[in-house]
This record gives sequence, structure tokens and C-alpha cells, in this order.
Amino acid sequence: DENLQKIIQKSRNYDIDYMLYTSANKKFKFNFSQGQKPRNEVDLYFSLMSFVQFLTNKAQESAVTIPKDFSFGFEPYVKKDLIPEKEHIQPLYKQSKIIAQLMMLLYESNDYGIDFKNIMRESVDASILGGKNKDNVGTLDGNRSIFLRRKDLRSYIFSLDFSTYTSVLRNFINKLQDYNLPVIIRSLEIRHSKSGSSGSGITVTEKMQIALVLEWIFVENGKNLLKSESIRKE
Repeated sequence: DENLQKIIQKSRNYDIDYMLYTSANKKFKFNFSQGQKPRNEVDLYFSLMSFVQFLTNKAQESAVTIPKDFSFGFEPYVKKDLIPEKEHIQPLYKQSKIIAQLMMLLYESNDYGIDFKNIMRESVDASILGGKNKDNVGTLDGNRSIFLRRKDLRSYIFSLDFSTYTSVLRNFINKLQDYNLPVIIRSLEIRHSKSGSSGSGITVTEKMQIALVLEWIFVENGKNLLKSESIRKE
């Protein structure tokens, strides 16, 4: 309960609509789309294209390896294969801002090398019937009961998969705390990256495979309202 109260306080102090841009702009030179909220599907498309290009360029500058033509969880929209429903534009845009902050912190933590594999985000569309488009590519499915869902709180779930060293992972987790972000680490799985590694321990000189699930919490209060949809099973 004490840790949850700390997260709630962080969320109250962290304006999801405003600070996601201004704090990152100040600390990270975070400038995709100049912080403009998309007004329609076309705006969102260009915002996400700029978002992907921004993070791709930053990965190169930070010597972080990412997959070819990586879309950071927004493949169907970036490739314009999927047009979102109007009510999903703002949540998708906000998710892109959150992912950008998480990725920039990971880039900043890169002392010895990161091979990034994948990122997935919680689906923000409702259950859609009648053959309409679904936000079901690059998104998380799972049992919602394992994630935080309280009446006065909402959240988005993100998973990050990458290969790196213990010092880089430690730097990243410390930065999540140092920047006072409203994030809970839901799960952390560490596996040997090399085949034939001896022993069960992980050494600081051995690259390891990381599977990290994070939950970004926000408080519903007044005009600062986000509606997080359930995690769906296909």
C-alpha cells in the first residue's frame, strides 16, 4: 500500500497531457511532432512517422541496435495499413509519448551495448465487432487481473525485450526512479543470451536477455482523464 501511494503521488504530479512533452523536451531534446496533439487520423499518421524516425535516429546516436524497419509497437499505423477509430487517436498518441520516454531512458543507460528486440503496448481499442479495424498488431494480450485496475486509477502496460549487460539494466531501473516517473515494474525475466553458458548465475560481463513488463499509472482527476481499455485476448 505504501508503494502504491507513492506511485499515485507521482501520477498526480505528472500531468500526462503536458509533462510528457515538456519534461522530455527539457531533458532529452524530445521533439517529435513539436508536441502537437493530433486532431485527426492524418495528424496521427504523421505524428507516428515522426515518432519512429526520432527514436530510430536516437538509437543510432546511442549505439543501440534495433530491428530493421522497427516501428516501436505502431507497425499497422506507421505503415498506414490500419486507420484508427477517431476515439483512439489520443490514447495512441499518448502511448507514443510514453514509449518515447521509456526508450530514451534506455538509450541513456547504454554503457556497453543494447540489442533491442521488441516493444509491445497495451491495446487501447475496445472490442470491435462487425469487421471494423482492430488495434491488434504489436500489442499486449493477457489476463487483466494481474495488472493494476482500481476505480480511481488507470494505466497502460508495456513490455520491453532486449539483450544487454547487468550494469545497463541497473542504470535503466535507476533512471526510472531518478526521473520520478509513475511506473511500476510488473515483471522482470532474465535469461542467458549465450548458448552453453555454464552455471546458473549471471555475471556482469555476460550479456543477458531481458523481458521487462512495465505499468504506467495515472490518476483520473478532472480534465486530465485517460481511458485505458482492457487487455484483450484474440
